[in-house]
Amino acid sequence: MHRNRPQLCACIALALAMSSAPRARAATPAIAVHPTRHPPVIDGNLDDPVWHEFAPVSGFWKMRPVHDQAASESTQVWFAEDDQNLYVAFHAFDSHPDAIRGSLSPRDKCMDDDIIGLLLDTFHDHRRAYELFANSLGVQADGVTAEGQNDDFTPDFVWQSAGRHTSDGYVVELAIPFRSLRYPGAPSQTWGVVLVREVSRATEQDSWPPVNVDNNCILCQLADLTDVHPGHAQRVVEVLPSVTGLRRGASDPVLSRFAYDATQVDVGAGLKLGLTPSLIADATFKPDFSQVESDVAQVTVNQRFALFYPEKRPFFLEGQELFTAPLQLVNTRTIFDPIAAGKLTGQAGSTMVGAIAALDRDPLLPVGDVAPNGLPDRDAGFGVLRLKQPLGPETTLGFLGTDRELGSSHNRLGGFDGIGHFAQHWSWNLQGIASDTRNLDGSGGAGSAVTADLAMQRDHPDFEVNYTDLSPRFRADAGYVPRVDIRDGWVSAGWQQRPGGWIGRWRLGLLYEQLYDHAGFLEEQQVRPNVRLEFAHQITWTASVKPWRERFAGVDFDGTRYISEVNAEPWKRVAWSIAWSEGDEVHFDPADAFGAWGREVDVTATLHATDNLALDLSGTRALEWRTRGGAREFDVELAYARLNYQFNRALALRAVAQWQSIDQLGATDRQLDMDVLASYTPYPGTVCYVGYDDGYGDPAADPAAVFHRDSRAMFFKVSYLWRR
Repeated sequence: MHRNRPQLCACIALALAMSSAPRARAATPAIAVHPTRHPPVIDGNLDDPVWHEFAPVSGFWKMRPVHDQAASESTQVWFAEDDQNLYVAFHAFDSHPDAIRGSLSPRDKCMDDDIIGLLLDTFHDHRRAYELFANSLGVQADGVTAEGQNDDFTPDFVWQSAGRHTSDGYVVELAIPFRSLRYPGAPSQTWGVVLVREVSRATEQDSWPPVNVDNNCILCQLADLTDVHPGHAQRVVEVLPSVTGLRRGASDPVLSRFAYDATQVDVGAGLKLGLTPSLIADATFKPDFSQVESDVAQVTVNQRFALFYPEKRPFFLEGQELFTAPLQLVNTRTIFDPIAAGKLTGQAGSTMVGAIAALDRDPLLPVGDVAPNGLPDRDAGFGVLRLKQPLGPETTLGFLGTDRELGSSHNRLGGFDGIGHFAQHWSWNLQGIASDTRNLDGSGGAGSAVTADLAMQRDHPDFEVNYTDLSPRFRADAGYVPRVDIRDGWVSAGWQQRPGGWIGRWRLGLLYEQLYDHAGFLEEQQVRPNVRLEFAHQITWTASVKPWRERFAGVDFDGTRYISEVNAEPWKRVAWSIAWSEGDEVHFDPADAFGAWGREVDVTATLHATDNLALDLSGTRALEWRTRGGAREFDVELAYARLNYQFNRALALRAVAQWQSIDQLGATDRQLDMDVLASYTPYPGTVCYVGYDDGYGDPAADPAAVFHRDSRAMFFKVSYLWRR
């Protein structure tokens, strides 16, 4: 670690110097928000007087597949406000109105439809923006985008939308409460904004102002939204009481019958308080952190490292982009069953702040820990502190610290990270972390982690180089770090063209990677040439070949893997994908490791029978043979079906069936789970769920067992969001 510190400091100094130079920019386009005393009715009609009092924004340009042509369809947008809401109206003209894609679907499930929307950078600092989208029928999709991160559509915000198809396209109206956003406290503000439209049948994304997707800072290209007056900087106050009920049943082998537990009814409450317009405190006591829908099954056989499951619990989702860093050192799924939790997120001055504290009543024992006398009868404490400070127009420096305490054991870590842009097409990020661990048996020690990345994206070439070093004793019990004791370096380069027509974009690329442990052994190596073709009608094909070498259980293995994937949505009501991977692989059994031949096929499909009815299907088949054409080692089958009928945007009925079959060395374990859920969700926070779940099994551990129902659950949840 000591050898890495001077190098990391030198890299940070060089990156800050490169990022501090101001980037030459053209004059920023601007939109003035129109004040009104007569707010529009959000009904998908443009008959409100306010929309006829001023000229709309128009002149959209294509963003994808090319970014230097006028949009194929015309779009007009109006902005207005009162002291409570920001109002936005879109008129999306379309020369083929019958081909517009729009369906009634659950929230955030409409991104394959024709959509409109906007990004709002309320602090106007090019670091973070709200994403608010709606399809042609007004179904909402919302989230957050932040510098150096992928779009995150897991948070849900409270806002209104309505959409309607017309003879010349469609119209969508939005009402965005100021109290649903975070922003500075000034009475008159300028925000950043970009308007977005997607024409699905043409695989076309349009924007105003023009956005160059090859520029490494998308948020630096937003227009100015001027004359924004968020009322009297109203501070949000929200109270969220909830009542949940659950009754479980399971097969009782002793009594040879199906037995039910006592019905559990829990009352919980959540509180959200706006300390300032930009800083929010959340607290919850006896929360219902259950998930309405189970995690989708993954292949768990022959996995060398732990699998990752995404966070779905609403309390942890808002503001989670603040806790993201190059290494995933915060993973709230490690808080298994909290008694109470608190959170602080937002911005104090120019500093972005995030903090989480929680007590876990049923803690999991971290990987690497040892409990010689069993787990202590104590709650686990979980804490996170995150700070991010802008340095110059395109550079951010951050601090991250986490702490997990259980009895006499602890895992604490802290360190710094940075991200920046320079020379228009270049970006970098760095992170250095130190950890200290004490296990329940008194063992432990200090560890360190360093990662650095440099990337370039231009119209045709792209390039990225990355180095990551995790010491053998590094631990991140509050995060997701599946592997330590590595020195991993990789470089990726590619060339792309956007010819238009049937092939909207093609790219040829090459990835080379080497991974060593700290003893100097080459643990992994791969060379991966790849190709990607993007066709018209939303059809994409990718393929690669992967010669590899891997060391496991002291033995070196090598081979070649072949990978291909097709994603397509050629018609209005059908979308599908097929992913195929086959070739040499390692059988990860320390007592019997060998080079094997494996195959995995994943198929998904979405069928919209009507605007209200959707069927999602997916299936996975994973097989392994001791040699190509030899004896079969295992056969895994996963199948998933989800039928959703949306009566309206708030009321839905859903049925899910999930099948899993594992045949390993002749022993078969089969599981079938089926559930039905009726839901009423008029807006985030206010919900009513009633559900029923049945589980069937045929465990391989009991040869005499037959396929039978082994679990049942009936549950309900009611919560109401009160906000002022």
